[in-house]
Amino acid sequence: MIARLVRHETVSFARSPMATVFTVAMPLLMTVIVGAAVGDQAVQPGSGVRVMQFVIPVMAVFGVAQSCFGALAIRLADLRDRGWLKRLRGTPVPASAVLAGLAGASMVIAAVTVAMLLAVGVVFYDVQMVWRTLPALLLTLLVGAACFTVLGLAVVALVRNAAAVRLVGTGLLLALAFISDIILVGARLPAWLDVVGWVFPLRHLANAVRDAMNPFLTGPGFSAGHLAVLTAWGVGGAAVAVWRFRWERPAARQTTAPATRGPVRRRQGRPAPWRLPAGQRSMR
Repeated sequence: MIARLVRHETVSFARSPMATVFTVAMPLLMTVIVGAAVGDQAVQPGSGVRVMQFVIPVMAVFGVAQSCFGALAIRLADLRDRGWLKRLRGTPVPASAVLAGLAGASMVIAAVTVAMLLAVGVVFYDVQMVWRTLPALLLTLLVGAACFTVLGLAVVALVRNAAAVRLVGTGLLLALAFISDIILVGARLPAWLDVVGWVFPLRHLANAVRDAMNPFLTGPGFSAGHLAVLTAWGVGGAAVAVWRFRWERPAARQTTAPATRGPVRRRQGRPAPWRLPAGQRSMR
């Protein structure tokens, strides 16, 4: 059942050109722009390792966050606002299966995005796959995808409408990309902004994936500290999602006018025609 829901949501996503462009094509476009800006020269003479060896991993991380956080939150909020999410819950399909299908589709899209970026990096930018750290790379991407999927559910649980979710999902992710060594790779940020970047999980995922694809490092490539931060954010997001998630759009808060003292005056209707001249004379 979950596999069928995942397939249905993936096909629906593929039939939406706008979602495909912003989720899958944007990381690829950013890769091309950054590659043209920084170049693809060798990091060290004779090493064969080029600059894009460290750019492709962080672009893959942005693709994972865009698929599992931004696209999932926007899709889920749109279904909720249209009333389709409540309708799906009313079917014999379990509620957990509905959410698992949406989350699974976002992970499939993230996996396609990562595979596409790695293939482009190997073919066009001479990116070297570090097979020694492949298990660590796969585990890090899986933990990161799960973390951002849960955070996407938490955002939908906290924000009321799809328009606000679209603003938060896209705007917040782009803002974090600038301070998480993704768009401005290696840039020197102010101290306070650097601290803010380390608080959020995007930078930890970017650094963990970059280390797993760094051929100069030794060891299996597991980053226990970064994985712990991602797990903590995932647990917190799951708690928020369980606490506040609603299957229908929350009703807007209604404000009532303050009660007036004294007798209530009746609403006067339209005055009679013979009273209009008298009223005009009194106004003069």
